[in-house]
Amino acid sequence: MASILADSSVLIEFFRPGGREDVREEVGLLLGAGRLAVCGIIVSELLQGVRPSEKETLQDFLGEAQYLELTRPDFEAAGDTCNALRRKGHKMPITDALIASLCVRIRMPIFTLDSHFQQFQGLTLHRPFNR
Repeated sequence: MASILADSSVLIEFFRPGGREDVREEVGLLLGAGRLAVCGIIVSELLQGVRPSEKETLQDFLGEAQYLELTRPDFEAAGDTCNALRRKGHKMPITDALIASLCVRIRMPIFTLDSHFQQFQGLTLHRPFNR
């Protein structure tokens, strides 16, 4: 089966005490099946908020996920998308546009709780809760 890129919104919910059980279950299933992927932006977003006492656990978790690299075409597509959205009066953080561009390029769905990813053309959203 294909891999799924997990956005930081999902992984923060996964690690949050009292986090949504459906998110925790899906992330656990994806990780256990070797289907969970992350990229550098997501790693940075997670590390910026981790407590020192939780860093080793987070790094162990991230070490089990597939790691995807961004390329120059991802940066160009993200810039073009943010420019087009801005001209229409919409905004998307460049970091999210980069993540989305990567997913579109490699045809990988994204598992996210952030609704603004719906603005990105050609992006497939992983929706496990609509089964």
